[in-house]
Amino acid sequence: MFGEQFYPTPEHVIKIMLEPYSGKHWKGGINGRYADCPCGDLHDKTILEPSAGKGDIINYIKKNLYDHARQQNEDIYAIELDPSLASILKDNDISVIGSDFLTYQNDIYFDVIVMNPPFKNGDAHLLKAIEIAHDTDIVCLLNAETLLNPHTDRRKLLLQKIEQYGSYEILGPVFSTAERRTDVNVALVRLHVKDESKSFDFDFTGYEPHTIAFDESFIKDEIARKDLIGNMMLQLERSKAAYKEYIEAEAKWHHVSKPLLSQYQKPDDVDKKSLSPIKRYNNFNNRIKANLWRNVITELQLERYMTSSIRQNFQKFVQQQSHMAFDRENVKALFDMLMLNSNTILEQCITEVFDMLTANYYSENRMYVEGWKTNDRYKVNRKVIAPCYVTYGEYTSAQYLKETGSRFSMSYSGRDQYTDIDKMLCYISGKPYEQIITIQRALENKFDILGYVRTGEKFDNTCKSTFFDIKFHKKGTVHLTFRDKRLWQEFNMRACNDKNWLPDNERTQWEAKQKAARENDTNTKSHTTTAQLVENTRVAKPKKKAVKAKQTKKQPSEFQNQLLELFLPDC
Repeated sequence: MFGEQFYPTPEHVIKIMLEPYSGKHWKGGINGRYADCPCGDLHDKTILEPSAGKGDIINYIKKNLYDHARQQNEDIYAIELDPSLASILKDNDISVIGSDFLTYQNDIYFDVIVMNPPFKNGDAHLLKAIEIAHDTDIVCLLNAETLLNPHTDRRKLLLQKIEQYGSYEILGPVFSTAERRTDVNVALVRLHVKDESKSFDFDFTGYEPHTIAFDESFIKDEIARKDLIGNMMLQLERSKAAYKEYIEAEAKWHHVSKPLLSQYQKPDDVDKKSLSPIKRYNNFNNRIKANLWRNVITELQLERYMTSSIRQNFQKFVQQQSHMAFDRENVKALFDMLMLNSNTILEQCITEVFDMLTANYYSENRMYVEGWKTNDRYKVNRKVIAPCYVTYGEYTSAQYLKETGSRFSMSYSGRDQYTDIDKMLCYISGKPYEQIITIQRALENKFDILGYVRTGEKFDNTCKSTFFDIKFHKKGTVHLTFRDKRLWQEFNMRACNDKNWLPDNERTQWEAKQKAARENDTNTKSHTTTAQLVENTRVAKPKKKAVKAKQTKKQPSEFQNQLLELFLPDC
């Protein structure tokens, strides 16, 4: 089902692999106790399972490390090439940080790599694990033939690495009774790889602090006094110099990190000083990458293609996949997904806005159509009560309202909904979103003109956006009236067609009108292209000579598949 090299690791083999990590672990919540745990010594480790399959090893670790007093270990990661298996991992709240382990570019430090790679090229996978290790335990299952018959240069190199960093043992055909059976003779490799260039262990040889002992010899011996005082002075100078270096390094870090943070963040907000050096670095790295994914939306002006539901899904994506590499390929995949699916996203937005305007709380916005067979089908009235409010006089006394008054303001939750309405109508009408007067802009401009309004004072409570005549009231309600009758009708027809509510005769007439309009409108502008976006962001690139060559259609990357699955699950 998942490929010929898919062999889930049996639990009895996982126990053998993790046997050195057995220890005490807290169980039972507040009134719990320390109990024996088959992987208790992994509770504070950063763990990777490459080629994770459906996560049998990780799930075993998580199950045994579950702490009722605290959350599960969040520092457990997986890499999986098969999209279906990767989806299973994510459904189980496992952080998938890559697809192809052999091309993975490491920017997370792992304490333990535990792996059951494909039997056919397990040597390549184990060598990759050794390559990305810093001060790391590696536990790996291999086809024993890889080690017993080293007839290739890669196998010979692997044996040298095993001799340098650890050992192996032959387990035998331990998959013969597994979920997916095979009689392959299996070897278990255990290594500890320490790469000094990546280490967070700091060598302070020559900087050991001297103990200050004011004993009898200090009082009687002038030489001892001079030596001790000299050492104290030396230690003071070293401390001052180290502290100066610390201040300079911290200032440099703050300076280079500032552009990567949100306007409400400070560098210290993404630095957990209470963690160990490795965990502290990984936490900082992941939080900065999450910021970058959010920043790219603003810098590349991608919000114009994102409805509120897409933005919510994007925040979920950032939370789940901030461990993924932030690189040109993945950013381009996000952009291409939004560009190629912009029509689909906005078609979904039509239905979402229709449902928002006709929800049960706003049933008065429904227009029942004569001749339709059921009251479960309806259209949107031309004049609607908006499902998002304005505020006036909140937390203000009646006396203050009478004497001084209060300003109108937009409700925070309403801004996204108004934006979706405007984006949806821009899509239908073909108007550029950047060139319209939005509902929010029309209201806020009017609020600025009105200033403070006192109780009983008459005021003009109307304004106009590109698409609506707007009227707002002190009680918070906002009335929207479609200014363009044809646009209102087109919105209803598209929404009802998407819901399969249109009778056959109405659908036929509407589709005929659409076809005629397309034939007459030959000058319709195409959607923004990647080249136009690059031009808008003013990133100059040298021109390249065109190369005429037959190109095959590029398959979507695993990252693109993840984006589509998350953002457009129904497509």
